[in-house]
Amino acid sequence: MSLLPDKILRSLAFALLVLPVFGHTAPAAIPPAEPRTHVVVIENMEFSPRVLTVRLGDTVEFRNIDVSPHTVTEQGPGKIDSGMIEEQKQWKLVADRAGTLRYACTYHPVMTGTLIVEAK
Repeated sequence: MSLLPDKILRSLAFALLVLPVFGHTAPAAIPPAEPRTHVVVIENMEFSPRVLTVRLGDTVEFRNIDVSPHTVTEQGPGKIDSGMIEEQKQWKLVADRAGTLRYACTYHPVMTGTLIVEAK
């Protein structure tokens, strides 16, 4: 003997089999996050933050508020190079590839930083 009447069982079966196909819509997809702008401050011979995690498409603005020029130059076989960023100037980088980018100032090699770019 069933604990539920047959009419209720048939209704439940119908709902489980038919409603997902007809009349049930999937929840709306979450739109991708809008690109953000992050700031790395160059001051007192340091990049701050020294390690920054961003997403593909984000922009990183390097602001030199130090008393001397600096660069943001990828270490190793990379191709990122800001050229000279003069005092009170900035340089922007759009994160266009996932991975870890290690960089330094070519004028002051003890100044290093890491940019971690995560895929969306």
